[in-house]
Amino acid sequence: MPVTEALSGAVASTVQLIALATVLSIIVGVAVGMTTALRQYSGYDYTVTFFAFIFYSLPIFWVAVLLKEFGAIQFNRFLAEPIIPTTTAILLALGLAAVVTGIVGGGLKTRVRAFVSSLALSGLLIFFLNITQWLKYPSIGTVGVVLLTLLAAGVVLLLSIGFGIRRGVIIVGGMAAVAGAMWLPGQYFFFYVPGALGIFGWIAIMTVIGVALGLLLGGDARKEIARAAGVTGFFSGIIMVIDEALQYWNTYLDLIPIQNGFISTIGAVTPSVKRQENMWLDLA
Repeated sequence: MPVTEALSGAVASTVQLIALATVLSIIVGVAVGMTTALRQYSGYDYTVTFFAFIFYSLPIFWVAVLLKEFGAIQFNRFLAEPIIPTTTAILLALGLAAVVTGIVGGGLKTRVRAFVSSLALSGLLIFFLNITQWLKYPSIGTVGVVLLTLLAAGVVLLLSIGFGIRRGVIIVGGMAAVAGAMWLPGQYFFFYVPGALGIFGWIAIMTVIGVALGLLLGGDARKEIARAAGVTGFFSGIIMVIDEALQYWNTYLDLIPIQNGFISTIGAVTPSVKRQENMWLDLA
């Protein structure tokens, strides 16, 4: 293989990894930073700060080895029979409940109510994932897009204009209904506009719809509402892109040769996937 050809494949994979890491770090960093700022000097704030210093001080090469082992090899073995064990499910539910309780804050009664509610919801979610085998056959669908967009709308409202502006709540929350209505047109859009242009184009369309609704129906607070609705539309577009990629998940699993957690590749490429020339399979 010519050196230039080998370099081109390596550069493409490197850019993909760097882009994904940058986007995830921005999203997670901003979300955690905003929630800790809302609960400044709380136990949640001190805990996040403590672990932030620990993770920041860890050697990168050591973290890379751990990620390769547990985020790739062990995860691939888990995908062979993706059932969350009872002990792990309990620990996950307790951890999520503790995080939610720290974010919510408030008095003892509020904290207890938040802990119990989040613990029950986390347990039900894990039970649902195991019963439906969602981890083995993942999908979002129209209902999932609506619910996840509604969740995103709630977070955006909480961190921006709040729930006091009734018109803003209706418009930003209404983006969930818009996302549900746009799910089917989105399928046609992804079919006729393939590649990165289709992905970024659809996210831009959903963002523009949110901004337009805010400007047209937002009244006196139209700028603030348009901003919140646009951000919600942006996240709904991302959710719909993920939904489209998940539709190829089973095809992807059929194509990749997994042997004891290892995927056979040539360089940075899985030949059986590359031969399909399907961007969604590359994303999966």
